[in-house]
Amino acid sequence: MEIDPFGDAAGGVFARWHASPALTRAATEALERADHQAHALQHLGVIVEAMRNAMRAILISAGYEVRDEDDIRVLELRIVAGPVSQTEHG
Repeated sequence: MEIDPFGDAAGGVFARWHASPALTRAATEALERADHQAHALQHLGVIVEAMRNAMRAILISAGYEVRDEDDIRVLELRIVAGPVSQTEHG
């Protein structure tokens, strides 16, 4: 989770999954070698996509409003609004 306190369009609350340091390092090394078919890089992509989808589903189920982020925060979800509490319904 990250909270960007600025009031501009870039601010807000963001959720992102971080893979293990070892896998991240292996994927980074593959990118440095321009080895786009490396297993570590492919595996990291699968993990990031699966976890992002899981986080989105869990947050929505819990009543949060989430949005995919733009090209600056491509791996993150923006949490737009929290669940409405039962006391707010009257």
